[in-house]
Amino acid sequence: MNVHIREIKLEDAKQVAYVHVSSWKTTYPGIVPTSFLNSLQVDERATLWESRINAGMEMTYVASNDQNEIIGFISIGRSKNVQARAQVYALYLLEDVQRKGVGKALMKRAMEDFYEQGYQSFIIEALVENPSMAFYRALRPMHYSLSTFVIHKREIKEWVMTFSVEQVRQQLAT
Repeated sequence: MNVHIREIKLEDAKQVAYVHVSSWKTTYPGIVPTSFLNSLQVDERATLWESRINAGMEMTYVASNDQNEIIGFISIGRSKNVQARAQVYALYLLEDVQRKGVGKALMKRAMEDFYEQGYQSFIIEALVENPSMAFYRALRPMHYSLSTFVIHKREIKEWVMTFSVEQVRQQLAT
């Protein structure tokens, strides 16, 4: 499968929202309350994505296939966390393209941005029970800390992982 990575455009909002909602619904059942997953709506997320794109506060790259359908995305930017100056805010893929190199391609593009901007480290927050934790562990975090938050009255645990930009860049180059 050919994967094409490019910057998000305003007209991508609906497709990105679809990937966002679909990814949550296929990845987090049994982890995140069903009531929350059922409340996720593509149209509402599309409106949020339009606002995020217009605000330009973060950089989002989309992955598309040869039919120009968006199959995944990564959002990156400055971190509000003291552990690192940069952050991967979101990395979501459609279920049928997971474990096929799309996430790696998106992460490579993010690392190039971080490198060009002079960032030395970055963080990723990922649910402890995320089935894709092996992907993040393979990138060799330098530090883990545990955080919790609540969704629909359920406490959710997440890892806050700190990575070296240069180390991840080198790892993804192989």
